[in-house]
Amino acid sequence: MLNAPMPLGECESLSAVGTCLADRFCRVDGSPPARLLISTPNEEHHAYVNLSAIRNDQSLTHEGRGLEVLKRIAACMAPTLLSRCEDLVAASAAALEIATQLGAPEFATLERTAVQRAMGQRMAVEPLSTTHIDLGGDGKVLVRQTSQWSAYVDEQGQRVGFGVEDMPILEAGFAAAFWLERIDSHTSDTAGKKSFALHGNVQHCFLETPDAALKAAFVGRPPNFADDVLHGVARLFDEAQIHIEPPTHEAGGQRPPSAILDVAERRIERSEADGQAHRRTMGLATITDATGVRVGKPPGTSHSPALVLNQLSQLSATFEFNRKAALAFGQDCASLVSGLISKSYTRSEAENAPLEKLEESKELIRAIRDEFNHFVPSTTEDFLRYVSKCLASSAGNCQEMAMVAATVVQTRAREFLMARGLEHFDFQAEIYDSRPGDHAICVLNVDVDDYIHEIAIDPWMGVAMLYEDYEKYIIANPMPPYTDITKFKPDDSVLDILSEPNFIDEARKVLKDYISLEPSTQSVLNNS
Repeated sequence: MLNAPMPLGECESLSAVGTCLADRFCRVDGSPPARLLISTPNEEHHAYVNLSAIRNDQSLTHEGRGLEVLKRIAACMAPTLLSRCEDLVAASAAALEIATQLGAPEFATLERTAVQRAMGQRMAVEPLSTTHIDLGGDGKVLVRQTSQWSAYVDEQGQRVGFGVEDMPILEAGFAAAFWLERIDSHTSDTAGKKSFALHGNVQHCFLETPDAALKAAFVGRPPNFADDVLHGVARLFDEAQIHIEPPTHEAGGQRPPSAILDVAERRIERSEADGQAHRRTMGLATITDATGVRVGKPPGTSHSPALVLNQLSQLSATFEFNRKAALAFGQDCASLVSGLISKSYTRSEAENAPLEKLEESKELIRAIRDEFNHFVPSTTEDFLRYVSKCLASSAGNCQEMAMVAATVVQTRAREFLMARGLEHFDFQAEIYDSRPGDHAICVLNVDVDDYIHEIAIDPWMGVAMLYEDYEKYIIANPMPPYTDITKFKPDDSVLDILSEPNFIDEARKVLKDYISLEPSTQSVLNNS
């Protein structure tokens, strides 16, 4: 549970956490760093954390690089946790608690330790490690830790590999979920405070190898790999006072080992004997006043780094501000294009055509797509010539609308986002179409503070929203036959055109007769 504005569990010191994270993700000795990936619920569309600026910052010490990684990871997780508790300070503190777990050397090497305990020195090479943080749409943060070994030493002392380049001989790992819960009802303190609990459990463990001899070496050899990982996670969660939930069925189909339950029960008994709630809580005087939070660190632990919490809260608030600005432009763009191409015959058919006409409509879609595919624009001039025709006489199919939206993004986004207060950012429009193809949309990518905000812009459907939300929306609101297929892929050939250095200047010449290329004052005022 959370017991401070900056909960760092029972770790020895923040310095050790920073050093561990730097050792993993910011190596400067030439050896490859561990891989770090943060993604949305749809794993085909990743939001990568770019750590090159931190690695190359000569003003930072090795430990300082790790602390920057700590804050960057936590800032990415906080908005997901915020969706459950609606309290920025609590979400920021919980995010930093989780990030601190990732920086604990024992947590970072759980799966490797379990393998080495079973195999001894036979795993002769250093594994390639990956930490994949999946920001779930349900307010949960899923952390997948994976280690891959390229070779091992068999009983004859021979080195054995997979035989195929870049393919591991052994892959081992686990996934742990974290989520934040408001638990005011579990505390007697009602003096304007809010209390929250941080929960965690193991979702699944995995140990995979194509090598029969290696697989046999793990079978029947105590301790069981999954049990070993479960014990390790439970011990670390108990030390950090994260509320331990039973592992899911995929984690092994059993309750936590009895030793784990005994530890948890003893902690509960101790807390209740002291007259305290067994949940570790964080009391907040107000949502905005982080300085008014009382620190409840256990005796002997390191002091609460309030400065780090303040920085993280600022990062999280900035993240939300940036995302809202990107979303506001997406909505403005969708509305603008829908107004320019106000009557879509394909949308009208989808809304009004009887069911028996669906096959006929599908044939029409194929004909439209075939025509477009024969005209795939290969140059900026071809693309903008098509956009110009769309603006002059479009009947409103989704491909035309997506192309116009992408053109609007490239010519109008920078001024709009700067008017909303963004300063240092990059952006890029893309066109995504479903495969084999019945719908197309524009996707705006805004890269700010090393995080890419993906906004789906669909003038045909009349919506703009976060891409991960759009994928759910399009499934929940089908418009057959046009949106039957909801797996989207970016069109790389169009991206090349949209990225051309002269595209914006040429596109402005096409759009100037139809729209203002400056953001409206009203749009800016509405954001204040």
